[in-house]
Amino acid sequence: MIPTATLGLFLVALATSASETRIFRCIDGSGASVFADRPCHMLDAHTFPRAGASEAAVEIVEESAGSEEDPALRAARCPAADGTALIAAVEDVFARRDLNGYAALYHWVGATRSYAFLVMERMERMLKEPLIEVAFEPEMPEESWSVDETALPDLRIDTGVDNFDDRRSTFFRLRRHAGCLWLVL
Repeated sequence: MIPTATLGLFLVALATSASETRIFRCIDGSGASVFADRPCHMLDAHTFPRAGASEAAVEIVEESAGSEEDPALRAARCPAADGTALIAAVEDVFARRDLNGYAALYHWVGATRSYAFLVMERMERMLKEPLIEVAFEPEMPEESWSVDETALPDLRIDTGVDNFDDRRSTFFRLRRHAGCLWLVL
C-alpha cells in the first residue's frame, strides 16, 4: 500500500503537468504494487515485470519481492485472471479502503495525466462510500465471454446506502490484456 504522502505526491504530479508522462508500476520490498511518476529504482522498488518478460526477469523480481506463493506478488502480476477474481479484488479494495489496490485493477495503458487524475479522484470518492454490490451486467456465464472483448459484460459497482435514492452505480468496461481482466471507464 502506498503511504498517503506518496499517493498525494502522485496526484499532485498528475494535476500540475499538462504534458503526458509515463506512470511506472513497481513492486516494493513487501511485494505490493506501487504506482509512481518516477522510475522504480528511485523508490527502492523493483520494476514490475511486463507481459512477455523473460523467465529470468520475472524470477529476479520474485526473489526480491518474496516467494512465488506471495499473494501480493501474484496480484501485482495479474490482479484478476477471471470474473470471480475481479469481483473478489474489488470487494477486497473496498474492505481495506485501498486506493492503490483499486488503481492496480485499472487498465492505465494510454492514459494521460489529466485522465488518470480524474479516474483516481472518482475511485477515491467511491471508496469513501459503503460498498453495496459488485456484479456483471448483463449477467452471463463467464464461459460465454469472448476472448476479443466483443462480448464482455460491464462491471457494476454499487455504493452508498442500499435504497433507491442513495444508491450510486458506476459501470466499468472490461478489457483483456496480458491474460488479465482490467477495469476501464
